[in-house]
Amino acid sequence: MTLITQGKNVFREALTEQNYGDVNSQSPSDRYIENGSFLRLSSMSLSYDFGRLHGWVNNLSVYATCNNVFTLTSYKGCDPEVSLGGLTPGIDWRKDYYPHTRTFMLGMKVSF
Repeated sequence: MTLITQGKNVFREALTEQNYGDVNSQSPSDRYIENGSFLRLSSMSLSYDFGRLHGWVNNLSVYATCNNVFTLTSYKGCDPEVSLGGLTPGIDWRKDYYPHTRTFMLGMKVSF
C-alpha cells in the first residue's frame, strides 16, 4: 500500500482486495499469481517474385516482414513472457520494463 501513497503504479486489485490492516501482505503467497499462458506470433514474412518484366527487368521480388505481430493472453501485465533469470525469477517488474514493439519492414529486390 505504500506504493500507492507514493504515486507508483500498482495492481488495480490492490485497491479493492488488499486490506490496509493486513500485516501479512508482504509475505510470500499466491495472492497475485495469475495464469501466464499466451500464444504469440513473433515474426511473419511474406514475399512475391514477379520474375522477368518487360525485358529490361530480369527479376523483381517484393517482401514484407512484421515482428511481434500479436499476442493472445488473459495476462494483465505488459508481457506474459517475464524474465526467468536474475535475482527474482518469474516476477513481472513493471516499473522498469519496456514492452515489445511491433516493427514492419518492406523491401524490394530488383535485377537488371
